[in-house]
Amino acid sequence: MPLYFDVTLAGRHRHLSGLQRVSDQLRRALRKKIGDELVPVRWRARGRGFCRGDTRAPVTLTREDHFISPEVFSPGERPGFFHGLEESGCCSAIIYHDAIPLKWPEITWPESVARHPSYMKALARFHHIFAVSQSSAGELEIYLDWLDIAASPPISVLPLGADFADLSARNWRHSPGNPPLILSVGILEPRKNQSQVLALAKRLWDGGLEFELHFCGRVNPHFGKPVAAEIKRAQRLGYSVFHHSRQSDELLLNCYAKAHFSVLNSKAEGFGLPLLESLWLGVPCLCSDLPSHAAMARRGGCRIVSSEEEMEESWMTWLCQETELEAATREARERTVPLWADTAESVLRWMREK
Repeated sequence: MPLYFDVTLAGRHRHLSGLQRVSDQLRRALRKKIGDELVPVRWRARGRGFCRGDTRAPVTLTREDHFISPEVFSPGERPGFFHGLEESGCCSAIIYHDAIPLKWPEITWPESVARHPSYMKALARFHHIFAVSQSSAGELEIYLDWLDIAASPPISVLPLGADFADLSARNWRHSPGNPPLILSVGILEPRKNQSQVLALAKRLWDGGLEFELHFCGRVNPHFGKPVAAEIKRAQRLGYSVFHHSRQSDELLLNCYAKAHFSVLNSKAEGFGLPLLESLWLGVPCLCSDLPSHAAMARRGGCRIVSSEEEMEESWMTWLCQETELEAATREARERTVPLWADTAESVLRWMREK
């Protein structure tokens, strides 16, 4: 029973965005479980049909098949896509991430803002929707109800995985040193709120604390350049801040190995993979009080902060009170977090039930 996996966008984009990470990691996990029954496909608008992987070999879906897409697109970007999918009679599912372009249009890519209303409406044309968090599922249910769609598909929460690298093949261990290293992972843009993190760090540096602050993530071409410029200005003034724009798994593992703790201070997230990945590696995390964060953070190894003042207080505590950070690190190391094999199993369970 083959599972056709949509890689139309993933095949073109190689930057480590959250969407790309979900596509790559889930595809690998499914491949380990079902082997060649996992078939990557792309939609070719010119040919109005699917082709296999990065080839032009046509693929014909049938009523016996299953199809899943982790991608964000509008019907207008894939002419004929829904007609072809529905004509095939296959059982289809899509992974829903968030409604951030609708909630924060002023700081979201213009293309995403323009695409999202039709994308959200088109979700109802799939047989099943996997939401990446309970908060995302809730917002989608409200939106589809507002659209007054007669027969909305069922929505379930898909537990995303934390294990972005195979540690069994590496001599990796968490061994923070001095000066303390604080890590912030994510694309540089206003939504991720790195400017607030940097401003806080500068106050603590000016107050005499010694530590390094590392940002890992590419620069949003529309909104991230001012944030990158702030980091460069701070570097020129002698502050111990670093930006790694060419992100890779090896770089992340190296930074996490040295990190005392991580910071995820986003204004909006559908899920927040850096929080989960930090916990998987036994690195405690300070995170903003978003619903998607709280579901993971309340189980240990984290501090949830709801204001800049709380962030500063928690930062000071973990930098200056060794026993507090040791307790948080111990909690993080003892956490059991979902793995991508769990994510794949959820998809396979849906297939078996359909």
